[in-house]
Amino acid sequence: EAKQSPEAMMKANLHALAEMESKAVVFIIRESRKRSSLLVSYSGGKDSTVVLKLAERSELSFKVYFNDTGLEMPETLKLAERTLEEYEGIKGEAGDAFWTSLQSFGPPARDYRWCCKVCKLAPTHRALRSFQNALVLVGQRRFESASRRRAPAIWRNKWVPSVLSASPVNSWSALAIWLYHRWRSLEHNPLYDSGFDRIGCFMCPASRIAELKLTEQMHPELAEKWNTELRKWAIERKLPE
Repeated sequence: EAKQSPEAMMKANLHALAEMESKAVVFIIRESRKRSSLLVSYSGGKDSTVVLKLAERSELSFKVYFNDTGLEMPETLKLAERTLEEYEGIKGEAGDAFWTSLQSFGPPARDYRWCCKVCKLAPTHRALRSFQNALVLVGQRRFESASRRRAPAIWRNKWVPSVLSASPVNSWSALAIWLYHRWRSLEHNPLYDSGFDRIGCFMCPASRIAELKLTEQMHPELAEKWNTELRKWAIERKLPE
């Protein structure tokens, strides 16, 4: 059987993609009518890039929000800065909150991700607290994890109570996201081309080991900074290697 090209896959699914886009745009327009303003939460990843395009397709007025956790990869920061310049951008900044909090909470783990509250939710609360009754579009998908599989398409986060979050791509698969990228000729983060499956903090405990190894190869200075802190933590507590 002949191997189909990505272009052929995209063309074969054009009808489905157009229908998904239409439903997502209607979702955005319908939900934004109930809110005072519209924002797109942009992370530099494939999903939020699609959401940004869907917001454009809605022809509504919106602002773009990017949160710098202080742990972003250089490639992501470069892409985000360019996006914030292109749109009316708002930037949240965690600064060195992770490194200072690390001394109290210790290294984060898969089931102990205190860093999300410190580096994402807290700076987002500060940046968006003036946006009362706003709708924030995010690129969350229910196929990403077991917890998100149960999550609704619209929700309110207790850490950012002034805004309502909504995901117009909640039911989209990763394949649909990538086919939409090709259809609409969207720019994607170059980290994907290097082998990363997800875009986020360079030492996120939810990352695959392969991605942590990629970080060591591409940005050894970041990996060494993190490894130094881990060794320090272990030595102070007389923990094994």
